[in-house]
Amino acid sequence: MSKDNANMKGRSGTSRTAAGKAGKASGTRGSKGPGTRKLAGAKPAVPGSRSRQAEREDREQHAAQRANDEAVLLHLSGDAAAARAGYRQVLRDHPAHVTTLNNLGFLESQEGNLEEAERLYRQAIALEPERAMPHANLGVLHAQRGDWSNARDELHLAVGLGSGDATVWSNLARVHMACGELDEARACWERALDVQVTPGRLVQLGVVRLAQGDPEDAVAVLEQAVGMDPADADAWTQLGIARMGRHDFGLALDALRRAVLVTPAAHDARHHIGLVHLARGERDEARKAWERLLEADPDHRCRLDLAVLHLGAADAGRARDLAAEAGPGPRRDHYLAVARDMLGEPGSREELERQAAGEGAYAQQTRDYLARRAALAPLEVGP
Repeated sequence: MSKDNANMKGRSGTSRTAAGKAGKASGTRGSKGPGTRKLAGAKPAVPGSRSRQAEREDREQHAAQRANDEAVLLHLSGDAAAARAGYRQVLRDHPAHVTTLNNLGFLESQEGNLEEAERLYRQAIALEPERAMPHANLGVLHAQRGDWSNARDELHLAVGLGSGDATVWSNLARVHMACGELDEARACWERALDVQVTPGRLVQLGVVRLAQGDPEDAVAVLEQAVGMDPADADAWTQLGIARMGRHDFGLALDALRRAVLVTPAAHDARHHIGLVHLARGERDEARKAWERLLEADPDHRCRLDLAVLHLGAADAGRARDLAAEAGPGPRRDHYLAVARDMLGEPGSREELERQAAGEGAYAQQTRDYLARRAALAPLEVGP
């Protein structure tokens, strides 16, 4: 999977000097430390004293930033304990150093300490509300918790404060996708791509365009993605799915098989290979594809598709066994009850009637099944 298709990412900050060593980084400003504002009623400064004070503050800020940068390099190298110690030392010496507060929050978030991360981000925001990156990272933290509304608000604040970071736009796009806001997601992916084109971002834009009902545009975007990175299995998988959307089943199979060739563990591609065969009426080929997939991944969701395939072939026993081992959910409950009813198992009719009386996703499908069954049932004739 391309890195842009991975989970949402926060960002750390470093200075330009460290950035040259450690890769791309966010803004570099430190906080103004205590004593830099002119207090009402203070005595007039002695000529020359302010410049000496400013020089001292500059030296302190530069020292704090150098120490932060050293901790960032440890952070990027994967030495979380040493990085944490470095960040904390900076904050002991400079409690209001906003860059370090943000970076330590980012580290704590990566380590799963979300409450501590939130405290640090909010402390940074309180000190410097116009700094974009703590808002962006707090938005990612909200998303990690599934709090999409607050995630969206913080990420919007970050871009409103002038963050042109492609990662921030990408994270905002993911939040809009999670909320089903496809138009907004598309706009954010396009803004991220304006900053930096990557195969992963193109893949996500293609996914959105397909969800918006435009398989032609989705295919064009995804073909650009595989052109940039022919070894990206996720890009080939999504291209295959998009080609299915415009009924190019032969080309879809080509793309899906390319995904498996690139990454044999591309199970989503293997699943859709079965779906392509099924769409072409090649039920036996679909069955073989899904049986091979289940050998590699016994918990894959294709188990239920295979159960439905066996129901269509009147193999209710095999369908029941497959459905019984599938993950829970209304679709599984429906087909398991149908398979048990076809086998005449006690209680299956009552379960179907219970489902039919409900309002779930498969309630109407259950009612239709019971109606067909009643139409085909033998007539009861009295003596």
